[in-house]
Amino acid sequence: MTKRYDVLQSLKNNKVQDSVSKLMPSMPAGDLDYREEALLDADVNLSRLKDSLSKANKTLVDYLADNLGFVITKPQREIRTPSGETYIIAHSHLIFKELSNKCVIDEDNIRDRSECTEETLSDIIDEIGSGLQNRPVFAYVGDNGKLSIIDGSRRFACAMIRKVGLDVEIFDRKPSSKTINWIIEASDKKKRFSLYDKGKMFFRMMQINSWKQADLVDVKKYSKQEVSRCVTFYKTPYKIINFFIVKDLTKHQVDQFNSAVNFITKIDAINEVVDCLKANCVGYGSLTKIEQNKVIINTVVGYAKSIKRNKVSGSNESKLRYLFNNGEIKVSLYRPNRDNTQVRLHKVPKDEEKEIISLISEVLRKYEQIESPPGGTL
Repeated sequence: MTKRYDVLQSLKNNKVQDSVSKLMPSMPAGDLDYREEALLDADVNLSRLKDSLSKANKTLVDYLADNLGFVITKPQREIRTPSGETYIIAHSHLIFKELSNKCVIDEDNIRDRSECTEETLSDIIDEIGSGLQNRPVFAYVGDNGKLSIIDGSRRFACAMIRKVGLDVEIFDRKPSSKTINWIIEASDKKKRFSLYDKGKMFFRMMQINSWKQADLVDVKKYSKQEVSRCVTFYKTPYKIINFFIVKDLTKHQVDQFNSAVNFITKIDAINEVVDCLKANCVGYGSLTKIEQNKVIINTVVGYAKSIKRNKVSGSNESKLRYLFNNGEIKVSLYRPNRDNTQVRLHKVPKDEEKEIISLISEVLRKYEQIESPPGGTL
């Protein structure tokens, strides 16, 4: 078992004990226990920091930028932890050189060094190396002027190995042990990456290593279907994908969407579908993110289907010829014996099976004898 695991287990056990101890006074009446004293010290230190920065006519963001050279990418904010402490936090993205020169692992960081080798980091190193980071690194400015990392040492180790930057949340002072434990507990609840995020990771890995999709399957052992689905979704034309506020779709939704976008791209109708999206998405801000995604998917898929119907008007032969020539479906003839011929359909969407079978049946009825074409494929 690791030291981090032991700490997390201890925190869970302490929650049970705390629920009991809250019913009893921890100190005689009139006295302060160590937790109350710590809160008072924290309030005093925060008050001093605010007063000092105010006298210097500086914010925490300005102080970090001017004195330590950190570029703050989000406005500073004040948070209050479950234990009642207040902190000012600034957010910054540090490039690899800044991370290596200005960051150290805090002496109280509970992550074992044995968990920060390239082999033990295999579950997140590809994500970090591709620019995907589900949680920032948490740190504070130490007495040596460097950022001391209290949580995120594995992310930091990945960044050092892959030579990439990281997002860092910078506390105005060293958090108390209770706040550090709160951060660790939250950090242990891993975020799920969307299929779009995975596509970004796969695409980035192919760029870095000059790989093809097949290499991700062979070398990294990812599923061929997963790689294809995610990369195709990630490479959706910007004009269309930009309509999604949250790109978190189900596999079925992504498959439907990818198929429709692929068809729309082939017939060079991106601008037309964008116009439809603009019309259908007016006022959809009042909808939930899930409902908004459904509007976008239904618009794109519906547009593709309407175009197909318009393009395949005419005789049944011309309809089939259009579908075959555009790779929408494939049909093969199989003769198990001289007297029988079987027609096999490939790549036919389930909701179009009956229509396609009906078209083929009508065409076949016109011919008294069917000759299998060369190779057995129409």
